[in-house]
Amino acid sequence: MLASLMPGTRGRLAVAARAAACAVACVALAGCSSSPSAQATAQAERAKVLPAAKQLYTQVSASGVAWIGSIIGGYVDCGTYDPLATPAGGTSVQYSASEEISPFSLSAAYPAFARQVVEALDGAGWRLRPATGSGTAASYYAGQRDGFDLRLVEADLPTIGPQATAYVSGSCFDAGSSAQQLTGKGTDYSVTEPKPAATPTPRYS
Repeated sequence: MLASLMPGTRGRLAVAARAAACAVACVALAGCSSSPSAQATAQAERAKVLPAAKQLYTQVSASGVAWIGSIIGGYVDCGTYDPLATPAGGTSVQYSASEEISPFSLSAAYPAFARQVVEALDGAGWRLRPATGSGTAASYYAGQRDGFDLRLVEADLPTIGPQATAYVSGSCFDAGSSAQQLTGKGTDYSVTEPKPAATPTPRYS
């Protein structure tokens, strides 16, 4: 039946088909452009995590148990520092900030330090629970608060003494083709925090 159409009719149908295809493409493009891009989501997650990491600095220092000397942030594969994360796929990424925790007192005993740090973070609402880790000489915990995940690793290090590292992580998101570019940046935020001039009154004994 199509073969029997007059040339003019076939031409008009071809133009109409092309117009319809363009309309569908425009609708599809409009739908894509209205959703946030991976880069925009990445920036939004970074903007959420860093204030939470800075708040953790305040929470720990105010406990009188320990202080945080540095905050280092960057994009990582989902779950790298977050045992509570649920990766959405191979291109799932999250923003994570690590913080080094040291006791105020150089003579602090590790068992007391380790217990007090957990108590201080629980007191700040993180609801820590024991977690697993690769090191046999370290203690691991995980908790959540206000939409963020926290991983705590504590250890008594040779020549250094009691130390802990806390990782504050945001939500995982599918970065698509931008995943490798984001994680390949490495550290994109680094700040050294000064030790408080005066030790706050310890809240935990």
